[in-house]
Amino acid sequence: MSGIRILVDTNIFQFLLEGSEDVSFLVDGAIIYISVINQVEILSWKKFSKAEQSIINSLLDNLIIIHTNNEIAKRAAMFRKSYSIKLPDAIIAATCYLHNLPLLTADKELFKIKEINIIAFNE
Repeated sequence: MSGIRILVDTNIFQFLLEGSEDVSFLVDGAIIYISVINQVEILSWKKFSKAEQSIINSLLDNLIIIHTNNEIAKRAAMFRKSYSIKLPDAIIAATCYLHNLPLLTADKELFKIKEINIIAFNE
């Protein structure tokens, strides 16, 4: 996916950190964005050692993090009402929508959102 811009969901980082070569191939050369929601989810993982957490912090330093704003909040509310999805997922979807970014995810709940471009990853 060299050179394309994508927003990567939290579950994709889990696969990447677990050594998934399929995920590595998908993100290789891509310009990677995440929502601040993804950042919070990743930073709050408890299962990683201090060394692994250091790797995660280095990885996050090399990504483009998109913070929420009023437009993202409005769109997230619309997605929550329309698709009955969790608030974090609605914010991530709204971020993709408003920044015209495809979402790389394994979260099947997000596959139903017709307004965003999903790159589905099947474990």
